[in-house]
Amino acid sequence: MATTLYEPVFAVTAAWFDRHRPRAVLVLTVFGGLASVVFVPLTAALVDWQGWRHALLVLAGIAALTGLPVHAILVRRRPADLGLHPDGVCQPPREQPHHVRSSASSVLRSGSFRWLTLCLVMSTGAKFAVSVVLVVYLTDRGYSLTIAGLAAGSVGVFQVGGRLLVTALRGRLPQHRATALVFVGQAVGIVVLLATNRIGWLVLFVVLFGLGFGLEALLRGTLVAEYYGAARYPRINGVLGAFVVGARAVGPLLAGVAGTAFGGYELVFLAGAALCAMSAVALVLAHRAHGAEVSRAGG
Repeated sequence: MATTLYEPVFAVTAAWFDRHRPRAVLVLTVFGGLASVVFVPLTAALVDWQGWRHALLVLAGIAALTGLPVHAILVRRRPADLGLHPDGVCQPPREQPHHVRSSASSVLRSGSFRWLTLCLVMSTGAKFAVSVVLVVYLTDRGYSLTIAGLAAGSVGVFQVGGRLLVTALRGRLPQHRATALVFVGQAVGIVVLLATNRIGWLVLFVVLFGLGFGLEALLRGTLVAEYYGAARYPRINGVLGAFVVGARAVGPLLAGVAGTAFGGYELVFLAGAALCAMSAVALVLAHRAHGAEVSRAGG
């Protein structure tokens, strides 16, 4: 199952795309973000119709009929297998001056990698901690279960909008700045949710929090390769992904512990807002550290 997730496919896009990498990652993450929107209700319908065992067999058939032919016919390890270069061109791409020219081991010890890891760990832990208790928190605040469920589901829909927004702004605003602004918006949305029970402010929270929900995947698919180059990308992103997966597991656990210990989830949301804001700062510091590393290497 792990071979079907973002980490392997980002390694493929890093090898096959250079100038068009942001667009390729955007297409992948948009369809990945919409996958749950399609397959969660589809799976529920299959379970009601055929039972969970037969539903799993149908899903396995869908995966086999779509995934296996695509991989067998189209996927290659790198463009050189077909006598090509990234982006399908016949000439090698020009060397990027912003790549850190050092080994993967050195990159993993660098300040930019540490700041970037901290950014993604904080943002991932915050979003999963908040999202896992969101329905319970909203119903405790007096919202109906229908509205609470709709709000939680809409967060996932808006993550696609966040990826589109940050990618569209690349020509006007550096990716790290646009992403940092969205992370700050997430913090503002959480504070707004804590401050009032009005439905309009709940909608604002859903929009602001949802826009940043899927940016972790976008950053790992584009910024890491831009910073460190395609050759070292699989190993570097694999290490980074391990920290992100850890945050994804620990965030909900800590949210549950805090909710039980304090008899409510206000502290979880406050901590989530703080982590979102700090992740924005860490991302800016990662970019500054990366610039300094490139300057030192060039000197």
